[in-house]
Amino acid sequence: MTYLEYANWVPLPAPVTSGSGVQSFTAPDGEVWVAKNGVNSGNWFKARDVLHARYYRSAAYSFPTTQTIMLFDTVVRDPYGLYNAGTGYVTLPVAGSWFFHCVTGGSATAASQFIQHIWTLNDTNQFESTTVYSPGAVGFSVNTAASRFFNSGDRLSLVTRASVAMVMSTSNENNCISADYLGSG
Repeated sequence: MTYLEYANWVPLPAPVTSGSGVQSFTAPDGEVWVAKNGVNSGNWFKARDVLHARYYRSAAYSFPTTQTIMLFDTVVRDPYGLYNAGTGYVTLPVAGSWFFHCVTGGSATAASQFIQHIWTLNDTNQFESTTVYSPGAVGFSVNTAASRFFNSGDRLSLVTRASVAMVMSTSNENNCISADYLGSG
């Protein structure tokens, strides 16, 4: 620990031993710390070091032609429970800058078929969208990323649709969603 870190150090609260949600604490230097009962023995960690989630879809899926919240069913990592695989929502436990990424791939049967990603905030606000058209009867992927400031309690979802019902590839690399807390800034 450097002298500056030592001089600015404020003891963290006791480990969290009850409740089910993520609790947060902001140190005088602006660093956000989080803890959750049952995760890392309830100890406090810097939020930017631990608030990361990644899921993918392993079950067979066909993209719908109407806007539908995409559900990813297999967790890669999400110890703090940011993503709800039953609803498709990422719920943010702390305010700050967040980065979201999604990739999905499908199998087009002809040229100019598309897959669209739409990131929504609190079910009503669309804040990012990407549409990719197939060059022919081939497999193709859509990558969508967004980074911005969000409030604590905000709920995000990925809405997808396609020009025609098409089968999605089901692998961790070709269909996944991730959420990463970058900091309070």
